[in-house]
Amino acid sequence: MDRRFRAHVLAAASEQGPEHLARAAAWLEDLPAVVERWRRHWHLGPLTAVQASIHWVGRGVREDGRGCVLKLAVPGAPQPLAEVHWLRRTAPRGQDAEGGGASRVRPVRLLDADPGAGAQLLELVEPGGTLATDLLATAGTARFAAADDAACEVLGRAARAVRRPAPTPADDDERADPAGRAALASVPGHLGVGLPPACGGLFAVAERRDPRHRLLPAHLVELAAAQARHLLDTAAAAGQTDVLLHGDLHHDNVLRAAPTTSAGGASGSSSALGADGAWVVIDPHGVVGEPAYEVACAVYNPFALGGLAAQRAEARCMRLADAAELPLERVRAWALVQAVLSAVWSLSGSTEQHCTEQQVPEEVRQVLAVAERLAG
Repeated sequence: MDRRFRAHVLAAASEQGPEHLARAAAWLEDLPAVVERWRRHWHLGPLTAVQASIHWVGRGVREDGRGCVLKLAVPGAPQPLAEVHWLRRTAPRGQDAEGGGASRVRPVRLLDADPGAGAQLLELVEPGGTLATDLLATAGTARFAAADDAACEVLGRAARAVRRPAPTPADDDERADPAGRAALASVPGHLGVGLPPACGGLFAVAERRDPRHRLLPAHLVELAAAQARHLLDTAAAAGQTDVLLHGDLHHDNVLRAAPTTSAGGASGSSSALGADGAWVVIDPHGVVGEPAYEVACAVYNPFALGGLAAQRAEARCMRLADAAELPLERVRAWALVQAVLSAVWSLSGSTEQHCTEQQVPEEVRQVLAVAERLAG
């Protein structure tokens, strides 16, 4: 088993408490047998594992010959509950369910699931290359700015395509899935409202109650915390009603799909990144919050861009706001907040001792450069 995968699973489980950490350790020890049980349960052919972070993910084939993806998590983890809830609530209907809708962007199809057991069976998206891969291929070339604009257009359209009203207990489908609704995260929760410092609270770092403040520039952390409070306090007055968000909508979570055939028989071109492609959104977190929060993490992604993300930060905010039909000033403010929050999360697990000895990773420097550009 990949050591990094094991470390990521255990680190994520530790945030849920000692009982869940013990479950995660047992799940990792039994993982080959767990995979085989679910393969047999859904009558799948041989599975090929693919790189993942805190889930086991494998590609396979169903009995009918169609490709699929098996995704497994530690049983009892909240994320599969929230993810399945999001996928069911955002599932396209009618023409859009067949990929023929005007947006040409849709969520991945959930084929079956047992979220309490941490198991999902998903469609296999083909050809499946990420938006990040397409964009990174142009980095350092004269085509990059245009490709980056096109990527922002795709992400903005994706945000619109999957946006749904925030679920309530009164919703018809809610009564069938109260656990899924309860597992959804919230924007205040992302920021650390009501959470202990170890869970990655931006406000705890800003108030120097968390040792990570030693590794981060105080002026940026304090600015991000102040902007976050202002955004939360003014959302209702600004007409920004809470909706159901993907919660991690960036370039690596949007896959290229095979172009659909129009009524006239011609298929859309997938040779260039942009509006002509068909795209599928994967790996939702399931978050409730204002719409502008959704696109903000795209401003500092993908990390492999290095300093190019900071150089394009202002232009990205404008393109994303326009494509997602959101207020530019709120997209820009959330982008700064999320860039700093990403730096905080990247330093999770840092102790007092680590924060006097640890070097700030390059990834953190990059997202802070984005925040600095937006702060200017």
